[in-house]
Amino acid sequence: MGKIEISQKNMIIDLMHSGCSLREVLGALGITKTSVCNIWQKYSKGIPLKNKNSSGRPRILTKRDDRRILVSIKRNPFLSAKDLLERIPDDKKVSAGTITLVHENLCPVM
Repeated sequence: MGKIEISQKNMIIDLMHSGCSLREVLGALGITKTSVCNIWQKYSKGIPLKNKNSSGRPRILTKRDDRRILVSIKRNPFLSAKDLLERIPDDKKVSAGTITLVHENLCPVM
């Protein structure tokens, strides 16, 4: 599961204040017990409930793109990185070096 939105965190707090049990909150929102307990503890201690910024550079290629590259390499292992670039959607600006890194990460040399 990804990040829990602020609106969901506020809903957890509202449900807990209204006297709902932990199980009722879990069932109503479909969030894990650990997440609900952590949010309630932070609220009880007065810690802000806002989400932290992610560290690091966001990914350009999705896991699906990675798999598509891997399948193309398995079908024709003699494709160059530039040939593989043609198989990636045009909306993603990717260099041949990125394709090479994806290939090295998915198919490590023994």
